[in-house]
Amino acid sequence: MDTERFDSKIRNALKRALPFLAISLLILLVYNKAMFFGLTFLDDNIIIPYGKAQSLDLKTITGLFKRVLLPDYFNFFYRPLLMVSFIADAGVFESFPFIFHVTNLALHLCGSLLLYVLLLKMDVEKYLALFLAMVFAVHPVLTQAVAWIPGRNDSLLGVFVFAAFIFYIAYRGTGRVRNLFLHLICFTAAMFVKETAVVIVPMAFFYDWLIAKRRSFADLRLPILSWAVIASVWWLMRSAALSQLKWQALDFGFPDYAGNVLRAVPLFLYYVGKVLFPVNLSNYPARMDTTLWYGIAAAVVICAALWFSRGRRDNRVAFGALWAFLFLMPTFVTPDNPPLEHRFYVSFAGLLIVFSEIRISLARNTVKGMMAGAVIAALAVITLGYENVFSGRRVFWDNIAKTSPSNPLPCAERGMEFLGQGALREAALEFERAYDMSWIDNKQRRLIHAFNLAQLYKELGEFEKSEKLFEEIVSEVRSGNSKMYYYYALLKLKQGDTGVAERLLQEAIRINPHFIDYYAELVRIYQKRGENKKSDAFIETLVLHNDGAPDDTAYIEESSAKWFAGVLRARESAQR
Repeated sequence: MDTERFDSKIRNALKRALPFLAISLLILLVYNKAMFFGLTFLDDNIIIPYGKAQSLDLKTITGLFKRVLLPDYFNFFYRPLLMVSFIADAGVFESFPFIFHVTNLALHLCGSLLLYVLLLKMDVEKYLALFLAMVFAVHPVLTQAVAWIPGRNDSLLGVFVFAAFIFYIAYRGTGRVRNLFLHLICFTAAMFVKETAVVIVPMAFFYDWLIAKRRSFADLRLPILSWAVIASVWWLMRSAALSQLKWQALDFGFPDYAGNVLRAVPLFLYYVGKVLFPVNLSNYPARMDTTLWYGIAAAVVICAALWFSRGRRDNRVAFGALWAFLFLMPTFVTPDNPPLEHRFYVSFAGLLIVFSEIRISLARNTVKGMMAGAVIAALAVITLGYENVFSGRRVFWDNIAKTSPSNPLPCAERGMEFLGQGALREAALEFERAYDMSWIDNKQRRLIHAFNLAQLYKELGEFEKSEKLFEEIVSEVRSGNSKMYYYYALLKLKQGDTGVAERLLQEAIRINPHFIDYYAELVRIYQKRGENKKSDAFIETLVLHNDGAPDDTAYIEESSAKWFAGVLRARESAQR
């Protein structure tokens, strides 16, 4: 009897484990070659070098919570746990970029398994939940989150969001504080991965209202208080991190949050179209190249299928639609944000909840099984081909140029290659193309290309062209940018106009008084004129900044650091 009971437990355990094994094997089958991919964009020159430069210790990890995501590049995003994952990969293993790709694959595997559990918690029938989780596991629109190292941003978010909601459902069903505690841990982790995680809170209310049919939220006092505390701590830590910035990157600002989101609403259809018709895929699309026709067709198909589905639960359809929409919209708060495919990772789960309410009436379950297998196989084949786009730099950039012809990034990439070869004229031609292409599509990118062009024109001696671009940059960058004024001042010095250069350098110091270079150039101007009092005053100001907090001073050119070291030595000698 004991043997029979033991065998029964083994059989039941295997039966429960089979769906998890099936999902895992499917992912490994489709994505195993991605582990051996190279580097492409952002990972090659930013993420991996940054990770390798850090040590994996408590001081480094806690320091990540005190600063924004890669301060020299992305100075508005506060995502410390994402950077912890990159530094952990770089610090624990010496195999680059293999370990980064393995981690991406592992995160997608965890996300797919958690989604399967979430669907079961949402009362989706077991075999349908397995099918939908497999669709999620191999769908081409999520390839970027797996095969492109920077795409980890959303797969890591997905792991914590799915887990947070699983524990929230368990808490609301059982009332056990342990489940609430686990939910809050996952919610906290998700917040420190990406700010989009805040959508968990309204979705929790929608779950209670639409799915659990609870019309009173009086028993949510503890979760509400906990969410408020966590969100407040996150906001304070993010604000402190932003205040630590030594300099302003290209600050284009977000003057119209609601307007940016409203203008991006049609892009929701763009993503929906990619889900049903994964033929318009692009690894870095420009908004100018997006088409809504696939999305409109997909919306018509989904609505028709739901209309003819007997026994559908409209409350779950509404919940899934809200999930898909709300988790996507925060990514468009920033203006001109490109509609990258990995950003639909968490939102995809909402569409799958909607799809779970589509009822297909067929005479035999075997026919349903064959259709499900055909869908999975078709998606897997498309993904197997598409993931090669992320295998290396050349194919990555070639595919952008092919699938998004209005995207200026490939031109800028060729410009950087020419620049590295010292071919300034050829580099200028490529940056001119990038600048012209980005005029309509992306203001932020246009100003970056304008800056590159202005610098090139200065080196080529085409000062009028350079000055025109610097004027555009200075006038359009919201609240000013100290480095832009500095580089503009260098141009005016080359032209011999020390008066304008002086005013530009003073403005750079006003915006950010912590860069040695600004003082060095200004002091040289005053010393050349014989205005020693002004020169000494600015040297004294710089020394005071350095004495108060040496780490607050920084430099752009090595020569400026050497100049300041000489100033300090001279002062020490004079004092002795």
